[in-house]
Amino acid sequence: MKYVSFIPLRSGSKGLPNKNILSLRGKELYMYSVEQALRTTHKCFISTDIESILFKEFDNDVEVFKRPHELADDHIDMKDVILDFLKRISINELSIILLQATSPLRLDEDIENCKRLFDKGDYSMVMSLSTK
Repeated sequence: MKYVSFIPLRSGSKGLPNKNILSLRGKELYMYSVEQALRTTHKCFISTDIESILFKEFDNDVEVFKRPHELADDHIDMKDVILDFLKRISINELSIILLQATSPLRLDEDIENCKRLFDKGDYSMVMSLSTK
């Protein structure tokens, strides 16, 4: 099965302003998810209202699109952001992996294990989480 990654990013964090672009060990937080997406999937899509990301040059395997203003506040459900994403791309025979930028400690192995489990065809969705 062919997989693509979807990374939703917004600028309006109230708890930690600009958290997605803050530096963590010399790298902007969201870049950990972008790099992981490129290692584990065929293409990475980013939906954002963050100007510095909208105008950044990425590899050909990263596509950035402007997140509509009405989908960029803290009361929007992720399902609405994903539905907007699905309207923008052709998803013929693709499966989508949602990568949150605020999970930079996620392992490639976790994604690969989820893909293997999903590929068996017994589930319509697979999710990983940590209780630590």
